[in-house]
Amino acid sequence: SDISDAGSLRVGASVTVGSTILPPVLRMLRTDNPRLRLHLAVDNTAAIIEGLSSAELDIACVEGMSEWSGILAEDLYEDELGLICGPDDALASSSPVSLSDLRGRGFIVRESGSGTRETFVNALSAAGIDWEELGVVNSTDAIIELVACGLGLSFVSRLLSRGAVAEGRVRAVELGGFSVRRRFRLVRRRGKQETELMEAFSLACRRLVESWK
Repeated sequence: SDISDAGSLRVGASVTVGSTILPPVLRMLRTDNPRLRLHLAVDNTAAIIEGLSSAELDIACVEGMSEWSGILAEDLYEDELGLICGPDDALASSSPVSLSDLRGRGFIVRESGSGTRETFVNALSAAGIDWEELGVVNSTDAIIELVACGLGLSFVSRLLSRGAVAEGRVRAVELGGFSVRRRFRLVRRRGKQETELMEAFSLACRRLVESWK
């Protein structure tokens, strides 16, 4: 049904979600509601949560979220971070590899506040793996290109690296017995009344991720 008369919707997404879930979901909403006014913000998880807390955003999707007070969260999808290396890296021909092979290796990582960074750092810390930070980049596409040029390793969403892997620009490295997973979550401020547009956005998110399973 056409609910565009409900007004505008202020939507936020963290960077990975903004490249995967957000575009098809917003296309669905626009198809059903061609006069819908959308205001979008794509930033790291911490910045999006702050936008919800300060009432600058109505609803959002984020990844890798720690516990945030005042935020209601609904799990949508479990995403896997995959290790990638350049095609000439020694790891490219040593699959699967063990965690010990990563000791002392240099990684290109997302910035502080990123859900991807939080998940990666926590996973390697829990496994007792020391690593070197070679660069901090707030774009997953840029990270993939830097890895492709042999400038370091990285853990990125398999959803975002699959194109570069298929083209042979980077190699997906299998880690024996080790996986790095995080959840995409639908979030809104606790106590905020859910509008019809917010409900439509939530439903579109659920329908999309269900189609991925």
